[in-house]
Amino acid sequence: AMTDVIAGQVQMTFNPLPPLLSQVKAGKLRALAVTSKARSPAAPEVPTMEEAGIKDYEANFWYSVFVPARTPRQIIDKLNEAIRVTLANPAMQKKFVEQGLDPQSSSPKELGDLKENSEYKMARQDHDTLSARRAELDALLKKAKVTDFKEANSETISVGSSVVLRRGSDQTEIAYDLLGAWDGEPEKNILSYISPLAKQFLNHKTGETFTTNINGKAESWTVVRITRWVDKR
Repeated sequence: AMTDVIAGQVQMTFNPLPPLLSQVKAGKLRALAVTSKARSPAAPEVPTMEEAGIKDYEANFWYSVFVPARTPRQIIDKLNEAIRVTLANPAMQKKFVEQGLDPQSSSPKELGDLKENSEYKMARQDHDTLSARRAELDALLKKAKVTDFKEANSETISVGSSVVLRRGSDQTEIAYDLLGAWDGEPEKNILSYISPLAKQFLNHKTGETFTTNINGKAESWTVVRITRWVDKR
């Protein structure tokens, strides 16, 4: 996904900071926000999700040291103390920050609490996301109606039109069918009428020349012919 964003093929991605930090510093990527509660010391100029306007969203990932369950308590305590001392070393902290990490230590109990709290937060966020998606789908279903492609005409591009357009950049003539919201098959030039390209085709007439703009790329088109899709069946 990262290479697709750099190439401009994908608009954005959610990724851990460490593998992206060098690309951000090189100017190949722009960091919009971090999902932690506080700003990252590795990129203090990047706002949190809440500062960016997304309320009640927090997601973190962390690395921890685990040992077999039967490890004696005194061994666990010695290992924990050694880790605490190491992470408190300024030189070691600097190395972690340079890699996009925020070094913090904890007791075994604190780690257990962190794990439980993180799992609860993620479950709650998943629940909220699913609830929001359900509400969105319910709203769509309430607005949904059967599309009657017979209402299309041969004068204006509309839902149910089969249209031949001449692309200005290379004078290639391309045939498109503009169908229902869930009928899109772009590889076959069948466009859902709610797709960005189809929206910019709608309402133009035969002989008319117009311009579309998709992801910042402008293209001119001339309407060569308009027919009804139902008449091809």
